[in-house]
Amino acid sequence: MNNEKWWTPIVRFGVHVMVGLVIFLVIAAAAIGLDVLVERLAEFGANKFTVKLLGLLADALLLTDSVCFVAHLLQSVLKAIREIFKK
Repeated sequence: MNNEKWWTPIVRFGVHVMVGLVIFLVIAAAAIGLDVLVERLAEFGANKFTVKLLGLLADALLLTDSVCFVAHLLQSVLKAIREIFKK
């Protein structure tokens, strides 16, 4: 017999979402910082190829981070639903 309370899966889901959000924000901050760096390099007259490449990398980092966060949310929702209806 399972002694967990009915709200345990909901709390676990909330914790998973918050941890995922913090990780997302850390990586997004790095992507935004890289984007700011790219703008500064462009202002200082850095090589156009370097500026373009770093800009693409910043965009790719943010896009990948966003996709992974959405996948994490979906996985957490499905896991929470399975746990709730398992009882």
